[in-house]
Amino acid sequence: MSASAGARLAAIAGSFESLSGRPLVAQSPGGLEEALWGAPHAIVAHGTEPEPLFFYGNRLALGLFAMTAAQFIGLPSHRSAEPAQRDAVFRVAEDR
Repeated sequence: MSASAGARLAAIAGSFESLSGRPLVAQSPGGLEEALWGAPHAIVAHGTEPEPLFFYGNRLALGLFAMTAAQFIGLPSHRSAEPAQRDAVFRVAEDR
């Protein structure tokens, strides 16, 4: 994963907990990164660029996308939707 992902992942986990009132993942002896990597649910994160790029996908997410981390990191997040659904994703984003 990206070298800067650690700080971003901590911010994401903290924001999730602030908004939901519960932790994103359970505590792990190996720390937050290990807990996120082995979580029983898919976790992906992208930046805030004009065309957001993924900077993180945990083990389960990479398996669902059938990609390696090297293939996933840097992928424009809109490309994670099926081709027929991509226009709908953009319409929702434009309506905000």
